[in-house]
Amino acid sequence: MRNNFERLGAEYERESEDLPGTIREDLEGTRGIFSFISGITDLFIPKLMMLVSTLLGGRSPQSFTTPEDDEDAKPNKYPHLEGK
Repeated sequence: MRNNFERLGAEYERESEDLPGTIREDLEGTRGIFSFISGITDLFIPKLMMLVSTLLGGRSPQSFTTPEDDEDAKPNKYPHLEGK
């Protein structure tokens, strides 16, 4: 003999057969939106922060490494060609 809760559960499952598919589609859509937002954030936020830093008087990214500052720079193999 089944109790009322089992009957209610079975009735609910019969009425909403396509509900798990709908939930899956909603979750995949939400995941897609978050993936898009994180991709945009990864792409633009660092560039925006560098721009703000440069505008506020910080060094530009190109000036971070100069040959004088770079300790790992290879010595010039052809010093006689530097002036040409």
